[in-house]
Amino acid sequence: QTTPQDVRTLDASQQTPTIGVSRSGAMPTGGFVAPLAAAATGADSTVVWLEPMPKDACATSLSDAKVAVSWKNTSAHTSDDATFPACSAGKPALSPELKTGPGTLEFTVTVLGKGGDTFTLSPGTATIQR
Repeated sequence: QTTPQDVRTLDASQQTPTIGVSRSGAMPTGGFVAPLAAAATGADSTVVWLEPMPKDACATSLSDAKVAVSWKNTSAHTSDDATFPACSAGKPALSPELKTGPGTLEFTVTVLGKGGDTFTLSPGTATIQR
């Protein structure tokens, strides 16, 4: 269990947010822009989440969507990926703890919609120093 003093928000030095749309049939029903946010939760662990705009995206476009992140630590030459819900109870959901270790972290972010009704137009990227 992470204690509050173990959590440290990390800033992205470079970022391109994920851009996507939702649709019903052939008709678009909404769009979103979702930068990635991150926090260090321990010596080697990092959690990430989306900070979507518009503010109601978790209740609309992203309500049933998942986030797929691929990361690599260019300092330690390690990498992995994770998939997690984009939102929970109308708010952005946290990823599982990613064992990134310290160093320069590069992320690629894609939103995966339920049944193909929400999808990424442009994957996001973020570089975070941890």
